[in-house]
Amino acid sequence: MAIPDYTVSAKLPAYGQVNHAFGQDDGASLVDISPVLYARKGRLYLFAAQRTDENTRIEVYRRYYEDSCFDVIPTLSAALCYAYGQQPEARQALPVAMVVQGLSIHIVAVREEAVALLVRSNHVEDLLLPRSGARELALPEAERNLWSTGLELFGNQRRLYVGDAVVFTTRPVARTLEARQLQRIVRDHAEPHRVARAIARAAERRGVRRPPVSVVRIPGFSPIAEIGPATKAAIPEMPSEVLRPEPETSPIWWALLIAVIAIGIALWFGKPDIKSEDLSEWLYILLMPPTEVPAAIGDGTPLPPLTIDGETPPAE
Repeated sequence: MAIPDYTVSAKLPAYGQVNHAFGQDDGASLVDISPVLYARKGRLYLFAAQRTDENTRIEVYRRYYEDSCFDVIPTLSAALCYAYGQQPEARQALPVAMVVQGLSIHIVAVREEAVALLVRSNHVEDLLLPRSGARELALPEAERNLWSTGLELFGNQRRLYVGDAVVFTTRPVARTLEARQLQRIVRDHAEPHRVARAIARAAERRGVRRPPVSVVRIPGFSPIAEIGPATKAAIPEMPSEVLRPEPETSPIWWALLIAVIAIGIALWFGKPDIKSEDLSEWLYILLMPPTEVPAAIGDGTPLPPLTIDGETPPAE
């Protein structure tokens, strides 16, 4: 069972898988699909085992995208039923199909062959069970021969949120996993590839050989890459004190001291006849000299009257 890892652009959700047969491919690489149709119908992913014929996958892609119906689940179930009718073994080799439109996923699956586990921080649920909103799908009239085989298709639609992960695997693998174990793995690993590898290792420890696991995840918003589980808290250390040099005396005080001494010497030797209020004004002028030269005074010649083109100035 596999989910392709190829992405057209860096948009959510993110995908990861282990122990699958086919690598980075999707509908756009197998059949000729226009970008407009691709955007309207969403991205189709097939979870395929090693024995799945590539022509079967191509036929499912082609029938889904070339169908004039834009209702995802009925169109997808019709494409899968055609593949199951042509090759009965495809029911076990290709048990799940998923379409992604924005942050919403649409799932059609053979429930006795596969599981789709929605893992959140507070609960884990199988999206292919009726209590999770899954409904049994009616088989198309063109594939009436499948009624006798006991085929039961279930479909569900769910919107994902930040932190959600959907784990696709087989029923035997799911029986070896526990809800708390899945929640811990999803919490400790940010990238879906690492989530899939950790789940596969947990199933291998229970005796499952090469368990197929695929993960669809809405990662959290983080400015840095995955940092793994939290480590033991460290004791904060006080920063070392840095000796700062004493601030130097402002030169303004030295200038004021020199000015006062100069005034005192002038008064001592000259002994001018000034009053205390004149002394304060003199000191102010000495310390705050004018910065601009006043404009020259005019000679009294009047300016000519202002005239406007086409008008005669009034007589005085």
